[in-house]
Amino acid sequence: MTYVEFFDKTSVRNICSCLADEPERVIFVGDNKKLMKKYISIYRGLFSERGRSIDFSYQCIAKNDLDSVIELLSEIVEANEEVVFDLDGGEDVYLMAVGMIYERYFDRKIKLQRVNVQNNTLCLGTDEEKHIKGLSVPEHIRIYDGNVIFDDVIREGTHIWSYTGDFKADIDKMWDICRRDNSLWNREIKDLQVLEKSRMPSKDALYTMVQKACFDRLPEIKIMSALVKAGLILDYKETDSYISYRYKNEQVKRCLVKAGQVLEMKIYSVAKSVLDSKGKAVYDDVMNGVCIDWDGEDLENGEGIVVENEIDVMMTKGVVPVFISCKNGQVDVNELYKLNTVAQRFGGDYAKKVLVVTSLERNGGDSAEFFRDRARSMGIRLLENVQHMRENELERTVKNLWRT
Repeated sequence: MTYVEFFDKTSVRNICSCLADEPERVIFVGDNKKLMKKYISIYRGLFSERGRSIDFSYQCIAKNDLDSVIELLSEIVEANEEVVFDLDGGEDVYLMAVGMIYERYFDRKIKLQRVNVQNNTLCLGTDEEKHIKGLSVPEHIRIYDGNVIFDDVIREGTHIWSYTGDFKADIDKMWDICRRDNSLWNREIKDLQVLEKSRMPSKDALYTMVQKACFDRLPEIKIMSALVKAGLILDYKETDSYISYRYKNEQVKRCLVKAGQVLEMKIYSVAKSVLDSKGKAVYDDVMNGVCIDWDGEDLENGEGIVVENEIDVMMTKGVVPVFISCKNGQVDVNELYKLNTVAQRFGGDYAKKVLVVTSLERNGGDSAEFFRDRARSMGIRLLENVQHMRENELERTVKNLWRT
């Protein structure tokens, strides 16, 4: 079977057929030869890594020449026994030509298809639906000519967590402490960072000992007792000359020495855990701290990588990517522009944009109502006062973010 895709800037539209079915060949029709050639190479590599060999090709045609488009589509129909036209992308003149071709070759039983974003299916006519298999987060970034850069390449790169039941419980404990007073949490996590920078050398990366003499005024960390009680900080000891303690494990330490990390981790954890009515994971993939190289180069040594934005949390559901920015404190309107830019670049028309905040205090002269209006105009969903949400409310909200 041959699928005809009208080349589109929303890259996932170009490969929906390949995600829902196993076509022998896919022909792209568009007016930009250079772009089609470039993206075909990306798609071919992606599906090759999935163990699939698809015959990708392209036909370049002027987008405003209806007669030429009809002629080209006629040639494709006559040269292939079974043809499916995807109606989701491309220029209006291409779709107009498909209508004419459909009537001209009615006896050939040409099939037409569209993506149903609401139920994540590919609809062929009125009587057949095929489930769209999702992309991972790195794959989704890749089809928009970017790359996820991991922390084995550059230090600030994306970290892959070991998400276990025990770690989920630890995230919940940290979030429960944080949500009591998120402003206090932010201040004191910064104080923990100060202690880390002053720790005495040790072969044990989880052990911290700080000499009090190093400080004119030692940070007083009020949340320490809560962290100790929750079993996140172990072996806490304070003498006249030093303070010492041990983090439960490396993952807990990562969460406690970076301001704002705990809110990201809570959203990440909920998105990883939510299930659909059949008991299956709602999202195909969930990652946080997604570091992107915008120029699409896969450089193993990290040299030449240009990182423009980090996505706090990203999920994928079929053709839909969800981009989330998390702010556990004050936030200004620039955060909206950053989120909008990265979502448009790596999500196209199907991208969902969400900003999770604990407060919308005045910052830089922007009122909360002005902020809400700007978010609304940019198609960004605001989740406010998330620290006050009950667990089931937060789960229900995150579960449906891909539908917003």
